[in-house]
Amino acid sequence: MSSIRILVPLVAYALSSLAVAHVGHGQDAGIVGGVAHPFVGMDHLLAAVAVGLWAAAQSGAGRWLAPAAFLGGMCGGIVLGRVMGLPPAFEFGIAGSVVAVGVMILVAKRIPDLAALAVFALFGILHGMAHGAEAPTELAVDGFALYGLGLVAGTSMLHAIGVGVGVALRRFTYRLWPAVGAMFAMAGVWLLAA
Repeated sequence: MSSIRILVPLVAYALSSLAVAHVGHGQDAGIVGGVAHPFVGMDHLLAAVAVGLWAAAQSGAGRWLAPAAFLGGMCGGIVLGRVMGLPPAFEFGIAGSVVAVGVMILVAKRIPDLAALAVFALFGILHGMAHGAEAPTELAVDGFALYGLGLVAGTSMLHAIGVGVGVALRRFTYRLWPAVGAMFAMAGVWLLAA
């Protein structure tokens, strides 16, 4: 029953937030703005927590490889986004990554490790490009670096939350695992539709 108490507010939060994933961000420059952004961008929040949930189904050191792949891809993507900007309809790829990670949670043990890591690195690149392109243009190189460092720190916190929740779910209420994967996939579909 306590798992339901956790999941219901998460679903309500997901359904009540802005449908467009990356609007209005970038007003806060520097490390504080970078740390805060992953918590207020619905797509980034969902993707980062979902990566942590998927990682919770792994064992040993493998548990931290998925978050590391996402963060590594995100670091490269931040720079790419700053330099190149975003192609048209880029938001579909970002929202699609939330759908894909939800599906990956459903089949967590049946995906080859290297394939999963490559997918997470790609998703990190997509999310990083969005953040790099949206960083305040007036930021100097050092301010942009601090903003990027904040993004990595905030995303790391969300990965850790996902791992913690995932470990608890798998230990105490394993039967809810498919519902969690389905919820994340449906939230991604909702972002795509919006």
